[in-house]
Amino acid sequence: MTFIIDPMGKIEKIYEKVNVNTHAEKILDDLLAKK
Repeated sequence: MTFIIDPMGKIEKIYEKVNVNTHAEKILDDLLAKK
């Protein structure tokens, strides 16, 4: 399980089921889409 937490400490996204082969890329895509 992975959490994305904003600078104020609020949980922005929860990844409950992850695939180790694609998880890092998915997180990076989601973070870059926020900008």
